[in-house]
Amino acid sequence: MTLDFEVGRIRNAFRSIDDYLHALIGFICAFTARYPFPVKLVSLVLFLVFMVYQSLEDEEPVESYCDIVEFLVGFALCLILFA
Repeated sequence: MTLDFEVGRIRNAFRSIDDYLHALIGFICAFTARYPFPVKLVSLVLFLVFMVYQSLEDEEPVESYCDIVEFLVGFALCLILFA
């Protein structure tokens, strides 16, 4: 029963503006990683800040996992569009 609840929560990704911002941050992170070193550093810093923020945020673990999945969706979308 618990598994169904958690899977249902994951399916509810992208339900608020914050969810779209997580995807946008992932998109920007992947986009800046394509450039030479000084700009690539922005990607690394953005990635680290996002992951530290998610690990320190006081919310349910499932919500943090959804936020990371949203970030990865934005990252993957950028790779697909600009590969």
